[in-house]
Amino acid sequence: MDWAWPSGYFFLVLDGKADNTGDGTPTNYFFLRIDYGLTEKLTMSVALVYFLNKKLINKSESYTSSGVSDLIIFPRYNLFNWKRDNYRTEITVGLGLKVPLGSYRDSSLKFSHPLTGDLYAFNPTAVQLTNGSLDAMFYSFFYRTYPKRKLRVFANTLYIKKSYNPLGQKFGDLSSLSLNIGKTIYKGLSLTGQIKYETVAKTQAEDGVDLISYNIEDQYGQ
Repeated sequence: MDWAWPSGYFFLVLDGKADNTGDGTPTNYFFLRIDYGLTEKLTMSVALVYFLNKKLINKSESYTSSGVSDLIIFPRYNLFNWKRDNYRTEITVGLGLKVPLGSYRDSSLKFSHPLTGDLYAFNPTAVQLTNGSLDAMFYSFFYRTYPKRKLRVFANTLYIKKSYNPLGQKFGDLSSLSLNIGKTIYKGLSLTGQIKYETVAKTQAEDGVDLISYNIEDQYGQ
């Protein structure tokens, strides 16, 4: 059996304030992803997100959090790979799982009184490290290239099916479709155009769960 090192990438994202009024969501995080070819057709991807500081700042209050967010396990299988002199066609599908590792129920002290005690409220969803749900991801990729024409056409779809988290919240499913066309103009110079459609369903709650109490209503307007 031949052994090979897995491929992967690691990057750091640093964001400043959204505008000069002090409002915004400055956030810094690490993203680590490793890909390993289990077979000629099957590739396993594992990704991890770590927030150095996830912030929400507005005129009246501010929140911050840090730590591990989610683990993503994402195998992909190459269904079809056909090569000819004039073109090459590839079709790949993937089925992934997002596992929450971070906190989704952090709270802050809102009021304190000697008689009534301390009153805490959930932090806004935008500053929680994860949504707390176990989500399934369905992926497909189509690639067609015409070497003689120096033309490439590729499309990918992604559907994230979200489940209810332990607090009875279900954040909207995500559907995404993109079509890309690329053309090599001169040697290493190429142009690529993209048409993309993306939609996110509304947040839902189980019977008896009040989204406002979890500070979700203000963030998503549902």
